[in-house]
Amino acid sequence: MKKVIERPGGAEKPAATLPAAAAAAAALTDQATLPGDLRSLVQSARQRLAAVANATYTHLCWQVGRRLLRENLYAGRAAYGKQILATVSQEWTAEFGAGFNYTALTRMARFAEWMTDEQILATLSETLSWSHFIELLQLDAQSIRVSEYLTELPPLPLLRERLHQAIEHVRESAARRVMDEGQP
Repeated sequence: MKKVIERPGGAEKPAATLPAAAAAAAALTDQATLPGDLRSLVQSARQRLAAVANATYTHLCWQVGRRLLRENLYAGRAAYGKQILATVSQEWTAEFGAGFNYTALTRMARFAEWMTDEQILATLSETLSWSHFIELLQLDAQSIRVSEYLTELPPLPLLRERLHQAIEHVRESAARRVMDEGQP
């Protein structure tokens, strides 16, 4: 016995044709949206991977810097520290690449000295990359206390724009100072 679906007005239609029609319409819709849906999945995954990679690398740099500081590579054992940094940076550059040269290791130690709270680091590194922190360190080195303003972050595009504007302003001011000092 065939199942039938009653329609308003007493008309009947075999049940098998409705699901088949719905399935066919869904298949056409799926074929049209499938590439876009899959593209969105891939792009979203890439963004999440990049964010996790950036946060992980930033945390690694902080940990390396913290360890270097803990070993008193600054302060009273500065000469010894420079020697150790030179040796480690040569080995690490050969093994891991230019991201671990002498300058990079020194920057990591400065970063750990500057960023003392691991919880704040974890929060900020979800939004900011290691490159952003390097730019902030450059500002901080010019006596602009950036860390005082890092309590609440605006949306990322606005943060990046303000950060680059601030850096450009500092660079222009420094260039003007150099020009002014050079003139009698």
